[in-house]
Amino acid sequence: MNIRFQNRLIVTSMLAALVWFATGLNQSVSAQATDKLTKASECSVQGSRFHAGGTSSWTMNLKNDGGWCWTNVTYTAGKLKLSADYVTVSKDNPPKHGHIVIRDLSNFSVRIAYQPDPGFVGADSFTMHFGIVESDVTLAVTVSQ
Repeated sequence: MNIRFQNRLIVTSMLAALVWFATGLNQSVSAQATDKLTKASECSVQGSRFHAGGTSSWTMNLKNDGGWCWTNVTYTAGKLKLSADYVTVSKDNPPKHGHIVIRDLSNFSVRIAYQPDPGFVGADSFTMHFGIVESDVTLAVTVSQ
């Protein structure tokens, strides 16, 4: 095997491994289509509005029965249209007892879904950043049995 072919094979193998790794990282979230999530038997979200350039607080109450609780958020102003690309979980306040899925829906809506860890009962919170309008929203979550 000549050196040029061997180097090309190594680079190709490394690129394939990198693509597999990156795809694997997103698979757990992307495999969960937001329109196919099972909703918790009790789920309510109050205050699902945010203000451009401001901070808001929302509350989420749900029963921990393995399901998800979510809110759909829409924002359009002129040429600004909300997309999941602009919604991130704050590194300073991620959920400590559950996980989140953020996905685009039709009509420039974004679904923010939360699922508590199995067996968790109590309070959790997380902050979402809406980069398109530089707004932060903190969700106070109460999980019951």
